[in-house]
Amino acid sequence: MQTQCGVKFQVMGRVQGVGYRYFTLTVARKLKLCGYVQNEADGSVTGVAVGDKESLTQLGEYLQEGPPLSKVNQVQFEEIQSLVLTDLEQGEFQIRK
Repeated sequence: MQTQCGVKFQVMGRVQGVGYRYFTLTVARKLKLCGYVQNEADGSVTGVAVGDKESLTQLGEYLQEGPPLSKVNQVQFEEIQSLVLTDLEQGEFQIRK
C-alpha cells in the first residue's frame, strides 16, 4: 500500500478558456488521483490533488505541458503536510466551477 500525499497547485499563463481544467481532470483520473481543479479570478487555475508521490510527480509534468491551446508560464506546487481525511480524498477528481 502506497502512502497518500497531497499537493496544492497553481498554474499561470494562458490556462483559462483553452480546456485546461478538463485536461487536468482527464490526467488526474488516469493517474487515479483524488481532488479538484478550478479557475481563479486572476486568470490562473488552481487545485488540490491527493495520491501516491509518483502519480503527483507525473501530474506536475503534465500540468507544465498543458493542453495544445494553453501556454503555461509557471506551475507552483505546495506539498500539503497534514491531510485531514475528507470526501475529497475518497472521491473522483472533479472540476469545480
